[in-house]
Amino acid sequence: MTDKTLYQQLGVGKAAGDGEILRALRTKAESGEWNLEKIREVKSVLLDEAKRAEYDKTIEPKPLSEEEDKKIQQVIAQYQMQMAMESAKDERFEFLQSKMGKMVLFLIAVVVLSLLIALII
Repeated sequence: MTDKTLYQQLGVGKAAGDGEILRALRTKAESGEWNLEKIREVKSVLLDEAKRAEYDKTIEPKPLSEEEDKKIQQVIAQYQMQMAMESAKDERFEFLQSKMGKMVLFLIAVVVLSLLIALII
């Protein structure tokens, strides 16, 4: 038994229309991947509006438990904190880079001038 939905097995989205479903079924039949019984079963469910609605209810995600929701919220909060810290690091680096670059050029100029003065004297 597979954990995939009929839509996933067929390779179509949940919003697929009848034409798209029929084309996908034809592809499965021509490739020999599915037998006639499987194709009829899927066709009877996905092309019948009432059966499809009932099937869709069975594959909808179940609500999260409080514990699962809490864990997800913690992960989201950690991710947001990490992104904020990364952003702050980038801003500080850009600031330091611009100031440091100017300071390094100034220091190089001072050293070169000092060496020239030392050579002249």
